[in-house]
Amino acid sequence: MNAIWIALKDLKLLARDRVALFWVLGFPLLFAGLFGEVIASASAPADRKSQLVVVDEQRSAASAQLVTALKAQTALEVSHADLATARAHVRRGDRLAFLRLPDEGGKPQLGVDWTRASEADALSRSVAAAVAPAAVAPSRDGMFDVERVGASAGNLRVLAFPAALLWCLMACAATFAVSLAAERSAGTELRLRAAPVSRATLLGGKALACLLACLAGTGLLVFLGWVALDIGPQSLWGLALALPSACVAFVGLVFLFGSVGGSEQAVAGAGWASLIVLAMLGGAMVPLSALPQWLVPASHLSPVKWGIVAFEGVYFRGFAISDLLLPCGVLVGMGAVAGLVGLSLMTRRHARA
Repeated sequence: MNAIWIALKDLKLLARDRVALFWVLGFPLLFAGLFGEVIASASAPADRKSQLVVVDEQRSAASAQLVTALKAQTALEVSHADLATARAHVRRGDRLAFLRLPDEGGKPQLGVDWTRASEADALSRSVAAAVAPAAVAPSRDGMFDVERVGASAGNLRVLAFPAALLWCLMACAATFAVSLAAERSAGTELRLRAAPVSRATLLGGKALACLLACLAGTGLLVFLGWVALDIGPQSLWGLALALPSACVAFVGLVFLFGSVGGSEQAVAGAGWASLIVLAMLGGAMVPLSALPQWLVPASHLSPVKWGIVAFEGVYFRGFAISDLLLPCGVLVGMGAVAGLVGLSLMTRRHARA
């Protein structure tokens, strides 16, 4: 009988903690629906359009006929650009491929994103079906020349390395967020606030500890990847910019997650559940190209997505420093906003206490 009363007591406490109750009951249903949409989209590639950039240097009747034939294919989304812009789009992963129609009448050139080989194979067949009737290629071996844009030395392990760095940062963020809740539950936070130390010093120390942990964890991964797996960055200066920017973003999330629940269980549930969603939307669980089209805009709200973009640019997309300014700037901005929101919620909680 005593065991039954204890069980009822624990269930009553869970029911009173609305944050914890949502992550126990409501979130699994939400995640099941969201993940189901992603799996359905990944299993039906025909429903997604491949983005092709056409570089029409020929500007002839035959090339116009080809472009019309390409636009008529429902599986393709065709746009136009010059060669440098088209190659940059593919190198950054913004487009799957570009098709260059040279003005000297040579073989068309197809430049594909080497990280999406299966999609590129399907696209090349679609393009070949349109090229042959348009008669823009001479009768030589091969329908067109193929360029693997941004191809690395062939170490395919590098494709998973950016996601590994992001999972390290997510683990650090979840751990430090729970530690904030643990200090609150144990009364450590109250004793620290009563000490002759400013609140800015307390919060700054917590942020600095998290930042150093994030840098140490990702730095160790970078070292081990370089030494043990032969995965090295293409730009050390780019890595020096991307790593701290990503760390700042997740330091901000620590304060946001640490303020959303009153108990360690609530913070742990909310933190990890939110991080899993951010990982799925950001490309750390499934490639961004596998997301349904209606979910793609939501991926821009995930710091994981911008971290993946930055690390991919450093490791195998050949980003220059100027290319990294946008993703790194977004990461720092997201960290600042998340941190300020979290601190505001903490201040309100202290005012009510």
